[in-house]
Amino acid sequence: MAGRPIKPRTRAHYQALLDDHLLPAFGNRQLGAITPKHVRDWHADTLTNRPTMRAHAYSLLRTILASAVELRRGDVDLGAEVIRVRRAAVRVKQDIADEQSPRYAYQVGTPKSDASIRDVTIPPHLVPVIEEHLTKHVGAARDALLFPAVGGRGHLQPATLARHWYKARASINRDDLRWHDLRHSGAVLAAATGASLAELMARLGHSTPQAAMRYQHAAAGRDREIAGLLSKLAENG
Repeated sequence: MAGRPIKPRTRAHYQALLDDHLLPAFGNRQLGAITPKHVRDWHADTLTNRPTMRAHAYSLLRTILASAVELRRGDVDLGAEVIRVRRAAVRVKQDIADEQSPRYAYQVGTPKSDASIRDVTIPPHLVPVIEEHLTKHVGAARDALLFPAVGGRGHLQPATLARHWYKARASINRDDLRWHDLRHSGAVLAAATGASLAELMARLGHSTPQAAMRYQHAAAGRDREIAGLLSKLAENG
């Protein structure tokens, strides 16, 4: 707070939140030892009868941790439950290839459009899965790749991804599934929640409404299918 131009009343409010609600829970922990689960457990038990005050305390905690940056692993911000999309990797063929310079290499740049640069909120039920992945498979450095090659160095090769993808889809007897179907399914589920066209565009990184509309239409088609099944249940009942 010493380096922030805030009004005395706001400063007193922050100090009260620190003294009464943040320091008792986190004051004796090193920043690196504070996990998203600690924050979720604290949030669930804190100021449950005063939701506005609890929101203020959570906002202040997020600000403190964001300033410290010690809890961040690249573009995955589990504290805020957000993935920040800022870059794109393209696999390109090398003009000269040898043992030191492979035939293909990755070039990292910006996403294909301004709309693709976005923050995507993680569904809460997936946070523990991502936490486990980060612990088991991702290096500790901020710039560590989320899906690295064996040994943690370099990008995951398409052949490696395909090998595991084929095993996964065979385990559920769906050899027809394409990798892109994962994105399609997520988009249709988002549309089924009632998300607006603008919200779908923002979540998927679309710069035009046409692509997002396809998912809304697919969700609407599924709703009609559900309605038909409900009628069959009524007839059989």
